[in-house]
Amino acid sequence: MVGTVVSAYDPTVPAGSVISQAPLPGTVVVPGSAVGFVLSLGPGPEDTDDDGDGFTENGGDCNDASS
Repeated sequence: MVGTVVSAYDPTVPAGSVISQAPLPGTVVVPGSAVGFVLSLGPGPEDTDDDGDGFTENGGDCNDASS
């Protein structure tokens, strides 16, 4: 059964993909137990290279409005 589903930005996990789940995969649980998921929103605003110079704000670009 699907439990709580939350979303989070992740610079490496594509949007819509599962970042994590609880209980962990392979864990034996009672049938019908809820499984919670964290779904990726993809890169956050500061993980996007807006000016195409190969750097993001989180990667050291001090001004992502220009190269």
